[in-house]
Amino acid sequence: MSNGRAWDVFTESIKVGYTAGVYDSLVMSGVLGSEKITAENAPVANGFKVGDYVKELNRFYSDGENIRIPITLAMKFCTTKLKGQTKKEDLEASLISLRKLVSSFK
Repeated sequence: MSNGRAWDVFTESIKVGYTAGVYDSLVMSGVLGSEKITAENAPVANGFKVGDYVKELNRFYSDGENIRIPITLAMKFCTTKLKGQTKKEDLEASLISLRKLVSSFK
């Protein structure tokens, strides 16, 4: 699974293409899901586009502690952050959980 190491060597155009693919996949999963999409359960943050996610992922991976986190999990974290409905402490706890999770990966 691609993580921050891959992200750091991607060119800007590859970052945009990769992010667009994941973004479109998330949107389609929401459209094809059985649940009605609301602001709370939407798979992407309302009003934010691929370029916004690329910028957020660049910030996310600028912290070396996040380098092993897979891009798809980083995007999920960014979605939660961009929605603006989660307290800073809860975001930090979520990030710590992600770091612990990937520390168990071989």
